[in-house]
Amino acid sequence: MGICVWCLDDGYGDNKMFNGRQEFLIPSYATPWRQKMKSDIKDDNPTPLSYLGVEVDGVRYLVGQGALEQDVSIHWAGGENKHTDKIFPVLLKTCLAVLADGISRPVVEPLVMGLPVKADEQEDRHRLLQELVVGVHDVSLNMNGEWTPKKKIHVKELVAKKQPFLSFCDVILDKHGRIKDETVAGQFNTIIDIGSRTLNIYTVDALDPITDLSDTTTQGIYTAYEMVADFIEEQFRFRIPTGKMPNFIRRKTIKGMDLTPVIERAYSVLANEIVRVVHTKFVDSWAYVDRIFITGGGSELLRKYLEDAFPVTPQFLGRFATARGGWKYGIRHALKRKGEITIDLPGGGAQKVMS
Repeated sequence: MGICVWCLDDGYGDNKMFNGRQEFLIPSYATPWRQKMKSDIKDDNPTPLSYLGVEVDGVRYLVGQGALEQDVSIHWAGGENKHTDKIFPVLLKTCLAVLADGISRPVVEPLVMGLPVKADEQEDRHRLLQELVVGVHDVSLNMNGEWTPKKKIHVKELVAKKQPFLSFCDVILDKHGRIKDETVAGQFNTIIDIGSRTLNIYTVDALDPITDLSDTTTQGIYTAYEMVADFIEEQFRFRIPTGKMPNFIRRKTIKGMDLTPVIERAYSVLANEIVRVVHTKFVDSWAYVDRIFITGGGSELLRKYLEDAFPVTPQFLGRFATARGGWKYGIRHALKRKGEITIDLPGGGAQKVMS
């Protein structure tokens, strides 16, 4: 019997996942289940995750993009510790069930997850995550209008690391968890992770963390979303719930008004704040820095504002780097413990990997 090695990058805005074969993205929203209404005009050929239902402990929820679109007053879970939010177990079980595609009784050893840089140093955050994640999860999904039989997913081991470190693993590790780039791994590297709620800065010198050049602040991409929400309230005298802002940002319009200039201005202001934070922290340290990597969903949105902002030209990794890097680290972790593993693959089949 094989094991599964998965990574779940559970962001405030989106859950990004990788199971060794496929990347998945599920927005971090859930609301009570409602059946999707039939469209009277357009052909309805949704993607499997566009209207996603999950049943947990006898209660059904609409999760992800469908929840974001259908719940007109949905709110964003943007508290300091998202793992204490009652909706987190629902999102967790949904993600596990999606990752288990085609595997009948998955045993996950390990599930790799990321924490903000500061939170990763707190033992209580690790304990809480262990309590929530490790164990057997019974889940039923609805991806095409029908509820699947319940699936048991056994998360046997959780490995939680700093989010930027897992992104860095996507750069330096191969698919067998071995270091593929000794040169980069041995250099002075700074990884800047721009998430929905947080800005994480993590610096390593030959893989040794530098405390004074690592931090977590609140300059996440939702800072820009709030600026756009302020503009909308000023123009139309009503406030868009924070949870609904991603839809308006994606459409770039409201009541016939083109929001593109407002969004671009907000991105520019946020990027300037991020540059200020980084420059302040590195004011006496730029001479040491060999490489800068910018990762997270915000890296894609703010790229054009950050490309020339630092003395070292940054490399951009994108929103799935943490999920891919976490999976590679999970392979490395499993091989160090066992020497040889057989991985159950999504859709069927298995793969033997040796250290």
